Amino acid sequence: MSSSALMTIGMRAMFADYASMQTTGHNIANANTPGYSRQTVNLATSGGQFSGAGFFGKGVDVSSVQRASNKFLTMQAQAANSMASMDDARAGQLQQLQNVFPTGATGMGAAMGDFLNSFVDLATAVQYAGSVRGVVAISNSYGGGDSGESRAYDQPGIAITASTGDNGYGVASPASYPHVVAVGGTTLSRANNPRGWNESAWSGSGSGCSTLNPKPTWQLAGTRCPGKANTDVSAVADPRTGVAVYDSTPFDGWVGWMTFGGTSASAPIIASVYALSRNTAGYPASHTWAHSAVGLNDLESGNNGTCPTRVWCHSAPGWDGPTGLGSPIGISAF
Repeated sequence: MSSSALMTIGMRAMFADYASMQTTGHNIANANTPGYSRQTVNLATSGGQFSGAGFFGKGVDVSSVQRASNKFLTMQAQAANSMASMDDARAGQLQQLQNVFPTGATGMGAAMGDFLNSFVDLATAVQYAGSVRGVVAISNSYGGGDSGESRAYDQPGIAITASTGDNGYGVASPASYPHVVAVGGTTLSRANNPRGWNESAWSGSGSGCSTLNPKPTWQLAGTRCPGKANTDVSAVADPRTGVAVYDSTPFDGWVGWMTFGGTSASAPIIASVYALSRNTAGYPASHTWAHSAVGLNDLESGNNGTCPTRVWCHSAPGWDGPTGLGSPIGISAF
């Protein structure tokens, strides 16, 4: 082996040792650096040189510098960092909600709490009314967003009616409960025709398809709704053509005869028709659906907005969302 070959082998060895020392110093300098992983210099035998007598070694080479890390632990750390970022985002969103719904006796949070508590109180009132001997009908002139049924509204033998709402297309509860008679609203005016009246869907009447309550067995496929469909039946509700009320106490400067409307008026009208019929065995709505052909005015005009399924918001022959099966002709369908 020549002297130059020996020098080359020595230089390789010095370079390899220098790289190792430099890496060791780098490790020591970053001993307290967060997230730093120790590095190791990997050495490998340099390829030999062939001669007639065999192979002569050529020293050592630096093959790689490797970080001392575990792939599984690295993935776990990345996943933890990702979860931490998601938690930070959630915390920010929750903080925004807390600002909107602050704790305490004032603000929207307190108002929402009062609103939910009021629904509990109303359900309690319905439960109590049903326990009173002789009660055959209970009317509910209120509503909120679609929600799952409360057991208080499931009382066989009693006609429980509820307003579908006064803001046009949209599902409201308790009208959307399966065992409640959902009452919509109509516009009613005198006319020179055999009936003596023109009646159509009131634009403010609520309607729609519940996504939270199952379809009652008596509601037909014509509703095109897999759940409870609002409305079942309807009565006059348009405030312009509503019910006359005499008030002897001044209200907003008015006293005497006044006209009121809304499905808050139509719900008790339908409840009173059920009470007159005295035919409230089982679930009264089932009788109404079975006798709609002869006991109801089928209303075919008017709408209460836009919707994904036309019959949910436009009047049509047979059942439709705004007016349901129609308005009463006496008590035969009730």
